[in-house]
Amino acid sequence: MLTNRQKLILKAIVESYIEDGMPVGSRTITGMPYLDYSSATIRFDMQTLEELGYLDKTHTSSGRIPSEKGLRYYLDNLLTRDRRVVNLFPLVDDLFQKNRFSKKKTLQKAADLLSAITNYTAISINPSDDFSYIKKIEFISLSDAEGVIIIVIGDGTVLHHKLTITSDLTIEELENFFVKLNNMLKNKSIVKVMRVLVERYQSRKLRPLENHEENILKIIIDLLETKHTDEFYLSGATNMFDDDYFSSFDALKESMIQLNEANISNLISRDTGLQIRLGSDIGFMPKSNVTIISIPYRFSDLERGNLALIGPMRMNYSEVVPLIEYIAINLSNLYDKE
Repeated sequence: MLTNRQKLILKAIVESYIEDGMPVGSRTITGMPYLDYSSATIRFDMQTLEELGYLDKTHTSSGRIPSEKGLRYYLDNLLTRDRRVVNLFPLVDDLFQKNRFSKKKTLQKAADLLSAITNYTAISINPSDDFSYIKKIEFISLSDAEGVIIIVIGDGTVLHHKLTITSDLTIEELENFFVKLNNMLKNKSIVKVMRVLVERYQSRKLRPLENHEENILKIIIDLLETKHTDEFYLSGATNMFDDDYFSSFDALKESMIQLNEANISNLISRDTGLQIRLGSDIGFMPKSNVTIISIPYRFSDLERGNLALIGPMRMNYSEVVPLIEYIAINLSNLYDKE
């Protein structure tokens, strides 16, 4: 357990390093208003913090930098929100007060604003990504040789695909197949349905239609993917090319490949409050010095999504955290009376 003095010293080191990126020596923080201790006392505690794993010592300097463990402790216990960030709130207010956009466009505008203010990469995930569900799947025959697959989404969207009925299939077989499929998938989220269908498609467990089953499942998967696209919006991706994020170009290339909808959604879609993930918490982006800050928002009980910010671990958390919180609150308030 850290002493109060060690906590103050750790806080000072983290915030000094965030500000200029330089290793911090005892002289740098001696004389700070809340560190009225001798240089020798501060050096002693810095050594202790290093031994406990909260600080790392660089090879090129006698100063220390916060380790991931030290940064995590700072974020969980010592972070204070910078009151000066309220000066940025009018920019957010202006966006939402003049809102004349669809919900999807509003989310994109919010991500663009967050990225522009912070110079980091912002992500918004549309509520329908996890909270749209299958209301009904059915097959309707148009003639002996033709029919249509109908998928009704919970938000009222209707997807359809015309299907040619070959001579080795009967309308009754198709109708029975879709009754079973509907019973299995109705009222499930699109994300879960996609997972089930892909598994069934790969393993061919639904056998009544033999080889035709594969084609039908592929058609349904493709239809749902048209609904599933554009739910993930990324703004300011080129900000990640900064040297603070990655140790090498190969690490950058590998991480950019992994920065996709599935990985981000799996990481943050179940968050119930503000989450700050550092380096090793982000398994799909190895060898990076990346932080992902995410926060959920809600348009209604069934429409919830996430807003996220990707930046270097040396991020100005005291300013960024209250900013993303304020944007999320405004997103939630925007449609709560609908």
